[in-house]
Amino acid sequence: NDKDLVRDDAWRYRDYVIRAFNDDKPWDRFIVEQLAGDELAGATHANAQGLANAKADACELLTATGFLRLAPDGSGSSPDDPIHARNAVITETIKIVSSSLLGLTTGCAECHDHRFDPIPQEDFYKMRAIFAPVFDTENWRMPNTRRAALLSADDQKKADEIEAKAREIDKQYIDEMMRVVGVIFERELEKIPADQRNFARETYNTPADKRTPEQKSFIEEKYPAINVQRGTLHLFLAKYDDGDALKKKYEELLAQTTEIRKGKPAPDYIRVATEDTKNVPKTQLFHRGDFTSPEGPALPPGEFEVLDAPDFAENDAQLPTTGRRLAYARYLTSGRHPLVARVLVNRFWMQHFGRGIVATPGEFGARGAAPSHPELLDWLASDFMEHGWSLKRLHREVLTSRTWKQSSARRPEGEAIDRDNTLLWRMPVRRLEAEIVRDAMLAVSGNLNDRLLGSPVPVAVNDGGLFAVGGGKISDGAPELRRSVYVQQRRTQPVAMLQAFDAPQMEPNCERRLSSTVATQALELMNGDFALAQAKDFAKRIKSACGSTSDPAALAMAAWETAFGSAPSPTDSAALVNYLNTQREALADSAKEAKIPADDLALASLCQVIFETNHFLYVD
Repeated sequence: NDKDLVRDDAWRYRDYVIRAFNDDKPWDRFIVEQLAGDELAGATHANAQGLANAKADACELLTATGFLRLAPDGSGSSPDDPIHARNAVITETIKIVSSSLLGLTTGCAECHDHRFDPIPQEDFYKMRAIFAPVFDTENWRMPNTRRAALLSADDQKKADEIEAKAREIDKQYIDEMMRVVGVIFERELEKIPADQRNFARETYNTPADKRTPEQKSFIEEKYPAINVQRGTLHLFLAKYDDGDALKKKYEELLAQTTEIRKGKPAPDYIRVATEDTKNVPKTQLFHRGDFTSPEGPALPPGEFEVLDAPDFAENDAQLPTTGRRLAYARYLTSGRHPLVARVLVNRFWMQHFGRGIVATPGEFGARGAAPSHPELLDWLASDFMEHGWSLKRLHREVLTSRTWKQSSARRPEGEAIDRDNTLLWRMPVRRLEAEIVRDAMLAVSGNLNDRLLGSPVPVAVNDGGLFAVGGGKISDGAPELRRSVYVQQRRTQPVAMLQAFDAPQMEPNCERRLSSTVATQALELMNGDFALAQAKDFAKRIKSACGSTSDPAALAMAAWETAFGSAPSPTDSAALVNYLNTQREALADSAKEAKIPADDLALASLCQVIFETNHFLYVD
């Protein structure tokens, strides 16, 4: 369904990813941990929590499996068709894995073979068999149960002691209720004819699921008053003189246990993907993709035949789990896979140049674009693997290349031969990504909260009815002013300011960001609450840095240098000074009305204009 519940603990996976990038974790290890960190740690659904608390490295590996928990998942929100919701989770997970790591789409293959697609339907379900043990649709675990609580040894000891104390009172509560249940049963039994009492007692003591039809009729239809149980006791208490006193006593006992349990240390949680070793699901092909119509024999785990992958064992006897994902992840990063390294370096290249060597990063198949520089793609992939799958080293290779150091200036001879710059005869001009636009404005205004890691900044509806970071309000400590990577991400609640600048919709993931130039972007920078607030704070920062001076040239120079780290050209400097002088005069009446110096309004207006310039919004 379209439910988009808050994923309270997903930020720990985000922190894992940030640490991996900062530490330059080798990408072969990075991939294996995300696809099969639980199997590396020897974790199952039963022991994951114990391992996460006992071993720091196991906790890290389990956190990495959060990658498999990021597909849309409506199974925990009472969907109309629960089985469909469960199957949708594994289908979307396969789409994420195949498009991000293999550069292949699998949409058609879920339902049928396609004459122009080399991935047959059977291959899709072999891929599904790799992930089926962690997404067992027959023995489904709801999203809020797929997590492990994190407690220190001392906190766990304290929690156990508190729980033991609470359970003592629970026992008093249950024992007292069962005593009263027995009393009420005996009272109700006396109302039944004497010759039927033995049968009534026998029926009452027989578990409900084991009663004969005669017994069921007797206790449910003929004499329901004797069917008193702990869960229905409150219905009987009203009949007795001491019922109110008993009810009050039970409420007091419940209140005691609730109060005692409040003292337990609150655990943190990590979202994990683990297998239940008791149940290994069978994977069959679904006729026309219909999960209600499985057909044919059970399929073994495997990758797409067109990629010439080896067979994978259905069970690894050396692991407590099936080992399917671990075997697959190790094959992907073995250096023998024809696509993984190429797909990765193509994405990294795209981040630097705005377009990949293969322009369709999520589609390396026949329906995708051909590589513009196939030899370069192969060399980058080989070099990446030969040097330990190090992303930082690859970045250095690209950033020190002549291609990256080129000017973006257009030349007639280049335009005549290659108007689209496919051959990279100049550096492409790129618009900042949505999150970086926001972060740059925060940095220039002096408001950026640079705290690393931690819980997300919430998104809420602002006064204008739009989704905004923190609802558009700034609280103590200003967590709302953190970098955009720390802003809560929900598929149904896109932040309006980021959406205007093409923040991607995760459906289920983003293969390639779009970059548009539309009127709503200019309007957001002209009228948006966030842009106006940052422009005012930018102006305050400049005024503070310049001291008592009101010299337009000094203020304009300081604003430009703060925003761009360089002095303006004479032409730009003259335009800035002229704008300040013009705005001071134009805003004189507004300043008088607002009781704000016209100089301050003019400077804030100039700062806002700087945010709106191509020089600020584009990487040249």
